[in-house]
Amino acid sequence: MKRAQLAVAVGLVAATALAGCAPATTPATTSTSKPGASVTKDSEPTLDELRDDSKAVIAAIHPIIPQAGELDQLLSAVDAITPAPCPEDGFWRLTPSFQGAGVEDPEAFIVEAEDVLASLGLPSDPSRRNGVVGGTAYVSAKDDGGRLIAVEAGEERTLVQYTTACSSDQSLRDSVDEARDEALSGGAPDPATLKKSRWGIRG
Repeated sequence: MKRAQLAVAVGLVAATALAGCAPATTPATTSTSKPGASVTKDSEPTLDELRDDSKAVIAAIHPIIPQAGELDQLLSAVDAITPAPCPEDGFWRLTPSFQGAGVEDPEAFIVEAEDVLASLGLPSDPSRRNGVVGGTAYVSAKDDGGRLIAVEAGEERTLVQYTTACSSDQSLRDSVDEARDEALSGGAPDPATLKKSRWGIRG
């Protein structure tokens, strides 16, 4: 396996342009309950439930990501993520991501990743998978509740981005308001005005 410089980043991709602003945080937990257990198409999951779902997904796929860093640190970082807006007004979600070193055989890696995604209740299909293009392979998967994951693998690095279901629960709105107040008091951009990420996610 080719070694590449480790770069680990877990956080809200929609807020990567923030400078000097730390999202509102709560005490870190390392709960890894069954992914999607409290997140269904018709539910309104709380912020804590979306965090637990995100941590369970990260914990499941972490073992196959080379040099992805300490799992406990990745899980703790989820608690610092500020919810991102969904396409529908008044709904929010979490979009944790992380990355690791590259792999020698991206296609074989994606096949292995598909097995993990299926175990998470996120089966892929041919329309959400490509072969090796420019040394990189890609797969994404989603469920009826709106949960979506994308995995990209190449010789230089591997990338994982997860998007939870959307929710209008007040706990997400409160977290966004706290982050906005902190950003404005520090002179940083308002998180709600930042452009949404276009990284590798096919909705």
